[in-house]
Amino acid sequence: MPLGIGGRSRWSAGCRSARSSTGCGRPSPAVLESRTGLSAETVQAVLDGVHVPDWPGVAALATALGAAPLRLRPARDTLRMSFSTAPGHFPAGGISLADAASAGRAARQ
Repeated sequence: MPLGIGGRSRWSAGCRSARSSTGCGRPSPAVLESRTGLSAETVQAVLDGVHVPDWPGVAALATALGAAPLRLRPARDTLRMSFSTAPGHFPAGGISLADAASAGRAARQ
């Protein structure tokens, strides 16, 4: 199933909004790594809008940013539906949107 660019844009915008509007400043990926258990590289990829962690990762990152985890749920679920319509299906570790976009292009060729 192709990755919907609208879903990716909503995810990226949601992450940027959560990071900038919570009043906790702009903690670095290293600080967020210590608060979430996600690697600094994964945190940066999430904040760049190119990676979607599994729900525990989303919840941990949102909480570390001082945002309500459910604030990111609609955008995350939109992307999940781009990959599978099975409720609750989400790859362990999350989805790399860059890898998914590349796979979608290759499948269409």
